[in-house]
Amino acid sequence: MQATAAGHRFACFHPVPYGDAPAEQVVTPPPAAATEPGDVLLELDALVKEFPLTGGPFARRRGTVSAVGGVSLSVRRGETYGLVGESGCGKTTLGRIVAGLEEPTGGTVRFDGRDLSGLSRAERRAHRRRIQLMFQDSTAAMDPRMRVGEILREPLVIQGVGTRADQERLTAELLDAVGLPRGAVHRYPHEFSGGQRQRLGLARALTLSPDLVVADEPVSALDVSVQAQILNLMRELQRERGLTYLFISHDLAVIRHLADTVGVMYLGRLVESGPAEQVYAHPLHPYTRGLLDTVNVPDPAAASGGTASRCAARRRPRRSPVRLPLPHPLSVRRGGLREHGTTGQRTERGGASGRVPLPPGRDSASVGGMNEVASTRADPGNGGSALAAALARGPLVLDGGLSNQLQAAGHDLSDDLWSARLLAERPDAVRAAHRAYYEAGADVVTTASYQATFEGFARHGIDAVSTAELLRLSVTLAREAAALTAAERPLWVAASAGPYGAMLADGSEYRGRYGLGVADLERFHRPRLEVLSDAAPDVLALETVPDLDEARALLRAVRGLGVPAWLSFTVTGDRTRAGQPLAEAFALAADADEVIAVGVNCCDPRDADTAVPLAARVTGKPVVVYPNSGESWDAASRTWQGPTRFAPRQASAWRDAGARLVGGCCRVGPEAIAKVAEELRG
Repeated sequence: MQATAAGHRFACFHPVPYGDAPAEQVVTPPPAAATEPGDVLLELDALVKEFPLTGGPFARRRGTVSAVGGVSLSVRRGETYGLVGESGCGKTTLGRIVAGLEEPTGGTVRFDGRDLSGLSRAERRAHRRRIQLMFQDSTAAMDPRMRVGEILREPLVIQGVGTRADQERLTAELLDAVGLPRGAVHRYPHEFSGGQRQRLGLARALTLSPDLVVADEPVSALDVSVQAQILNLMRELQRERGLTYLFISHDLAVIRHLADTVGVMYLGRLVESGPAEQVYAHPLHPYTRGLLDTVNVPDPAAASGGTASRCAARRRPRRSPVRLPLPHPLSVRRGGLREHGTTGQRTERGGASGRVPLPPGRDSASVGGMNEVASTRADPGNGGSALAAALARGPLVLDGGLSNQLQAAGHDLSDDLWSARLLAERPDAVRAAHRAYYEAGADVVTTASYQATFEGFARHGIDAVSTAELLRLSVTLAREAAALTAAERPLWVAASAGPYGAMLADGSEYRGRYGLGVADLERFHRPRLEVLSDAAPDVLALETVPDLDEARALLRAVRGLGVPAWLSFTVTGDRTRAGQPLAEAFALAADADEVIAVGVNCCDPRDADTAVPLAARVTGKPVVVYPNSGESWDAASRTWQGPTRFAPRQASAWRDAGARLVGGCCRVGPEAIAKVAEELRG
């Protein structure tokens, strides 16, 4: 191979320059600086793998097929080396050789400086603990007759690691690490979704604490949203455990997201390798350029450089993330929830069909055009990073209490589902409430999913599939409200996830201490958060958290979801509602990468005065603050009692103390939010 810059090399068995590539690119410059020997974990030197071709009645050998033809590469400790190429190019065979599942025909494999070909059988068995494989087909890779606990324990048993109790403890910790409930040990592989099975595959690969994980197309069979969750989880575990990945894929977008170094294989050979940014920005080999020309980009007009501009005309246009007209794909008539169909205009209770009508005077085309504008203001595809950047520039205004706005419109919220009931019964009312807050000046609205849980809806006869649709609908309604709001500023959507006590509807959300452990609470929260994340909100609002155990569970539950979150406690004075020091509660979020803001909500405004500077000091992160009116909720009478203390002029003091998301909670309406917006924007 020839080198053009530090670490960027390409092969010359296709020496003709491609397109407008300058001819000097095929001239060999001075060699790149050598990698320090101690930095290299895996090194392949002239690796060859040939398979025999047999035929005839006696299966005589008639020739060979070269799967890997003289590949040389090195993988540094702690990095992700992305190996990319089309199907049949030899990348999986190379990965199997590295993992010890195939023997090379020629060449050497050195791991941590040692040639693996000279290992004895006992040494090879011990060495396998240091290299593990994550398979593409997670279903075929697991014995369907074994429970998950047995599958995860099996490598420990084979390697003789620990006692039975030690193995079970390690298995539980691995499930925690990959975001699955500990009760999964009693289930069979077929009982999990594709993304969950791939989490199990990752857990099994980590069982023996390897140095190198060979990940062979681990996300190619998954939906894009689930791919992001698995990739983010892999990156998080790499940081925590110091892992090195050899990541094999045919998907250049996935490789670009994850890899530090990229190697491109073609016909069994490594034709180009180098730092990911250099390979993608300046591909040198014709095959690499051809691969990149097949990749769709979200906005061809924004792309620069030869490869992107040459194929821009073949790329698909960017889609609006909000699609109108507005069908609601629910068909539920249980527990008193009114049916909504997918066609026709909305009717009153008992009507035959239930599509929400378009605003008066607007057809679907005109509203769709408005959605294109909305998508440029707050794009669900990158809303999380954009929101974090917006917080760094200055404060944003949150909405107020959704329930009091719905009650003011005449809706009965007296049952245990509270405002979540209207997701199915009156989605138009939820959308209108969101729009009222946007038009009052809110930059961010929180969805009507605070009380929406699988367990809560199940009490009303709503099955899990319909509940998932309702959860997704909560985000869609907020997006639609943003699209219908005439505003030049970006508008954001926060998917609300209330505490366990909100599902109980007995006032315990203001006490905490439910008698459940962290793992139990994580199992409760994770499924709902996965569905909400799949709906692509800008941020997850983990709100009204009453104690530390639930905060720990929520922080574990959001790992790997690919959507940022804010964590907000309900407090009394300088303590959580469960009585723990508030500084200790805030500290939980200080090192959580998923958390972009931390603070308090649904508390007396006077308590916010103490909490905001404390949160800023303890975490160094933007602070979120949205107290209630100062009244107290009486669960027995289901009424608010006491005086109102919320004063919009407090918003400036909170901002000066570090608040970057400022709004109100229960009993704070659009009028008060308009005054908060005026206070913050001058």
